[in-house]
Amino acid sequence: MLRTSQQPSHWHKGPIALVGDAAHAISPSSGQGASMALEDAMVLAKCLRDIPNVEHAFATYEQLRRERTVKMYDLGRRGDSGKLFANPKASDWMYSYRVDWEKNVSASR
Repeated sequence: MLRTSQQPSHWHKGPIALVGDAAHAISPSSGQGASMALEDAMVLAKCLRDIPNVEHAFATYEQLRRERTVKMYDLGRRGDSGKLFANPKASDWMYSYRVDWEKNVSASR
């Protein structure tokens, strides 16, 4: 299984960007792999829509997604997903995540 420190150092090179498990494989027991890939696709689409420079769009996408993917990976690695169901507030960060399509993205520095 991929360790947090073993995520690719960059999720993009030239005209190619990684999404989903290619960028951040997480434990199948988390049940979030497809959701994370769809979130990636939405955030990447927003970045490409709002940031004219592709390299900057890819870098911003990575910056916007990395913290959440690391947190999800760490959760799966610890095997805590069963405990989250007992406390809805503890799992709120995982299940209430929404991509706001209407909000514009600015390039990260």
